[in-house]
Amino acid sequence: MIEPHNYTYHYTPEQLILPMDLALNLPLNSEVRTYAEIMKGIDLGKYFETRQEIRGRLPKNRIRILNAILFGYMVDVRSSRALESACRNDSRFLCSIGQMEPPSHTLIASVIRSLSLDLKTVFKDVLDEIETRDSTDKSVLHIDCLKIEADANRYTFNWKKAIVRHQGNLYEKISKALGKLNALSSLDIRIQKTYQASTLKRIMIKVESVIRKEGIELVDGKGKRKTPLQRIHDSLKSHTEKMIEYERYLDIMGPERNSYSKTDHDATFLHMKEDHMRNSQLKPGYNVQIGVNNEYIRLIEA
Repeated sequence: MIEPHNYTYHYTPEQLILPMDLALNLPLNSEVRTYAEIMKGIDLGKYFETRQEIRGRLPKNRIRILNAILFGYMVDVRSSRALESACRNDSRFLCSIGQMEPPSHTLIASVIRSLSLDLKTVFKDVLDEIETRDSTDKSVLHIDCLKIEADANRYTFNWKKAIVRHQGNLYEKISKALGKLNALSSLDIRIQKTYQASTLKRIMIKVESVIRKEGIELVDGKGKRKTPLQRIHDSLKSHTEKMIEYERYLDIMGPERNSYSKTDHDATFLHMKEDHMRNSQLKPGYNVQIGVNNEYIRLIEA
């Protein structure tokens, strides 16, 4: 006689019991329920361009994927890989995509790129929908300022004071080179206190025309002797390249900032509240102003 096995010892909490309920049981106060209620009045299909190509396999529903992206922004899940993991393992995201097969991170990124309008426009439409459901007092706006640390390298900084100082030294070098040029050639170039890269480019064209007229062959390399005019030409060329670089740095920085990060041009080096080194180290970050009205974020400026 075969003795029956006692399976009680192998019971696990994940084992299904009767009656089986396969639906997603989300709490009534879950964030995804609030999100779904708000998004009922917004047509997400208008944010996508009409597809011209209809061949091949049927694509996944982009509107459901956009729902997962917007809900991820709401609960601070932002990267495409984090969204992919959430769509596979988080019941809230499974509900937002309608229990379709979870999209890959490449598909999530392509959905964001395929938006015909910017995500800021989508968020504005969400705020307009909230206004139709909850009256807000637009006469009052509370401004809150905070510093957010950027995901940038801490040692990739460019400082405006250093660039301006190096630019001033470069002006002096250019003036000396132009004085020598006027003495060696028939050119009469006016020496100024400041120069722009466009001005130096025009001067370079004149110098090259003089070199061609005098039949001077430009040489380079070890053992080659350069003429005085070619030495001036080479120095002005390097000065022009350096001036273009300085002007680009200052253009990225703008008139209102004193620094920026080379790996994140929007980040400025700031003193943060968290200073684990205790040496007042500057870190790349964003100085953000947030406007709040009736507990809703109405304006963000960085």
